[in-house]
Order: sequence, then structure tokens, then C-alpha cells
Amino acid sequence: MSLFMQRQCIALLSGVLVVASIGASVGSSVGNAAELAPLSDEQLGGISGQEGVLLSQEYYYNSNPATGGRDDAYCNANPLNCRFTWQVAGREQGVAQPGMANPRGEWLVYKDGYMSLSVKRLSLNAAFLGEGISAGTAYNSFYNAERFKDSAGNCLLEGVSDCGDATVARDQIRLMPGMRSFYPETGGSYNPATRQTTGYDDAKFALHFTGLAIEYDNGVSPGYLENAQGSFMGLTIADNNGPMAGIAFGGDFYLYGF
Repeated sequence: MSLFMQRQCIALLSGVLVVASIGASVGSSVGNAAELAPLSDEQLGGISGQEGVLLSQEYYYNSNPATGGRDDAYCNANPLNCRFTWQVAGREQGVAQPGMANPRGEWLVYKDGYMSLSVKRLSLNAAFLGEGISAGTAYNSFYNAERFKDSAGNCLLEGVSDCGDATVARDQIRLMPGMRSFYPETGGSYNPATRQTTGYDDAKFALHFTGLAIEYDNGVSPGYLENAQGSFMGLTIADNNGPMAGIAFGGDFYLYGF
């Protein structure tokens, strides 16, 4: 598969402390990037991560980091700037296919498009399953012994010979360690009168393209730079508050093994 992409910028912030910035955001100031300094080996050696890890990520493609919407200055400079295209193997220019007398390169072209993604302070830490809300006795009926058996019916829980003994099995499960994932600052509300939301910023996502079409190499320029076929569809994912749709994630997610 061949890809042709323009104006892609990535900024990643992760770890207990900000270690580095990979790339730069479109339109962001150099001063903000200068504040992110790499940690030395000595400094990294003093970090245990015992308090957990906070992950944040921002990704902007043909978009303005200040709004998450279309980068008008860049896209308006040339209508070909803000597009994303891809080509399926076997459809390249000059590759003869059965039934094609005059083979030409075929490209699926997303026109006048942008995408933005922001993930804010996703927390990862270690926890025992018994610390979860669903570990309470009110949820005892959710226990399913079959989920903890192998194909031969043997109980896989350590220290439990019979998974059918729900009381013993549940107590053992509550003692198991796992990785806990949650958004510590989650929250949001919706006002039906104004149709506006407040909060919902655990993750924000925007996706838009005005047109989508199959374009062909014409012998002078490649298909991904063409605009001869118009469009057969468009798509927008946004929010009443702005270009980016807000998402809130309530509750905790536990990952564990047995």
C-alpha cells in the first residue's frame, strides 16, 4: 500500500515526568517546545513510577492545535494541501491488470480533510482487584466460574481447586494484582436548553473531509494531486462546542492475568 500524506505533526507527552516532545504541533510556539528538556540518566534512575503514570497525547493532521479544527492558513494556500490519499497494491501506474487495456494509477483521495486527537491525563497504576467498585458483595452474582477454567475444565485460579466454589474463588480474585486505568479528572454535563456540553475533555476527536473520490494518474501528474472526479461523499465528526467532539470516560478499567 502506498501512502501520500501532508502536514502531519505529532506531539507526545508521557511518563511520570515529561521526558521529551516528538515533533512539534502546527502553529505552536517554539517557546513551549523549549520548556521540554530531556531527563538525564541520573534523573531517570530516581524515578520508580510507584505512584503511577499519566499519559497525554496530541495529534494534529492538517489542523490547528489552538482549535482542533481546519488549518485555514495552510489549506487555503493551496487546495491540494489538505488531503490524504492511499493506493491499493496492484493499482499502481503502468501495472497491467486483467481487463484493463490502458492501466492507470488509481488513488482513493480524501479531499480538504483534517484530523485532531487529544488524550488528557490517562492514569495507569497498579492496584488489587479488590479495590474496584465491582469487587463489592453487591456484584457477587456477576461471577462466572467458566471464565476461569481451561478447555479441560480445570480451575486456573491460584490456590483454588474448584472454581465452582464461588466464595473461595471471589476472595482469591479480590487479592489478585492488576493494572488499573482511569481518567482522574473525568466529568461532564449537557445543557439541553443551549445544547452545549461542559467537560467531556478526557479525549477529544475531530475528523473531517469535504470530498472523497477515486482519482487517476493522467500521465502528467499523479492521481493523488488530481481533482477531476469530484466527490461521492463527505464526513464530519465534531461537537456543538467546536470542531472537536468531547468524550468522558467514567469508571475504571483493570487488566489482569491468571
